[in-house]
Amino acid sequence: MTGRRLGLVVLLGTVGVLATAGTAGAATVENGAFERGDLSGWKQDFFGPGAWSPYEGVFEGGDMRGPVPDLSVPAPPQGTFGAISDQGEPSAMFISQKVRLRANRRHRLRFKLAYSNRNFGTVRGTEFGPGFFTPNHFRFGKAARPNQQFRVDVMKPGASIKSLKDKDVLEQVYITERGDARRKEYRTVTANLTGLAGKTVRLRFAVVVTESPLNVGVDAVKVKTKPLG
Repeated sequence: MTGRRLGLVVLLGTVGVLATAGTAGAATVENGAFERGDLSGWKQDFFGPGAWSPYEGVFEGGDMRGPVPDLSVPAPPQGTFGAISDQGEPSAMFISQKVRLRANRRHRLRFKLAYSNRNFGTVRGTEFGPGFFTPNHFRFGKAARPNQQFRVDVMKPGASIKSLKDKDVLEQVYITERGDARRKEYRTVTANLTGLAGKTVRLRFAVVVTESPLNVGVDAVKVKTKPLG
């Protein structure tokens, strides 16, 4: 089944969730598995024509030469839906969500990640070559080239969505680098957030492209919370 982005909200029945002693005080990521079939619970910031969208099935994507099956993004690894970034022109796109980390608890961020970087170094006649480029900014205009990257950060909740200042980025969780593989199957990424207990933070998933599409799949975003000791 070919993957597709969803433009319609999937209506779900109301499900009552009872808090138990084991989950009391847990940090909650709303719609972290994207099983509502939409991006509700997430703040979306798009600059240029790119966007994050829910998807299901294998996402084939494509570039100016057409679909490249060996650079597809696999189907979401948990449930039916995940979130994916897609773009046809230079752009920057963000999804983010505020999460309260209760004091006197251990907190660990966990999510599943896959990507397909379609920068072959020839689609736009670029002189920069294939792969990733990771300058310390999210600009995507002509003067900003090359900029082809994906980042996950834990931020101060009131910081600008584009900020990469040390005072605003509390934890750098994941970043693509020059020389990384062009395609990655789904894998689990974790980060220890216990040092931020007692704070409200913002989880930020960011993609910027200036060369060719960079399809990033994200699923099963959660913060696992345990008592100290």
